[in-house]
Amino acid sequence: MRGKITLTQHVFACEKPGRLYLDEYEVPMRSELERDIVTLLRRCLAQLREQAPAGESGSEVQAIPFGSSDLAQLRRMSPVQEKICYLQQIIAYVESDQYGKMAGGQSSAGPDAVAMVEAPRNPAALRRYWFRRPVGFGYGVTAFTVEDAERLLARAGLPSDWVEVVADVDVSTLDAEHVLPNIGGVTFRGVWYPALNL
Repeated sequence: MRGKITLTQHVFACEKPGRLYLDEYEVPMRSELERDIVTLLRRCLAQLREQAPAGESGSEVQAIPFGSSDLAQLRRMSPVQEKICYLQQIIAYVESDQYGKMAGGQSSAGPDAVAMVEAPRNPAALRRYWFRRPVGFGYGVTAFTVEDAERLLARAGLPSDWVEVVADVDVSTLDAEHVLPNIGGVTFRGVWYPALNL
């Protein structure tokens, strides 16, 4: 089972901007968990540096309309170099005195970044939820609790107009013509209808 480490940057996110999250759970500042996550990110960074061949570069960009020099530099990077740059910024920010502080309503964090890491979770604790809507088919979510499922829907930006929540839904009972052919993975955490977890 994997968990997601997120450094939230936007004030419009469900989480507090400028803070680390493990899945939807806020990582306490200057805690042992935070130190473990930074150590893990440093290991990822070292592995990426080993993967990046010397002189590797991304696509050449002649001009970026309405862009800045930092955007042009980012466009010239290879995907591995971009990940290295993001991880360096995240680590530097989390270890700085500015971590968790807001400036003018925006976080002083580096770019949005998500790293997948192993996180101990009991997959047997996951449940499938079906959120019936007054119009349309509904939403399918696999989550630990109904509150966890609601957070996943909010994070996906889906309207919270459901009229009923069915826990432990039998997926085979859902609409065979529209829902079933278009679902994502129902055995792991995420929104599977619409298929946002693939």
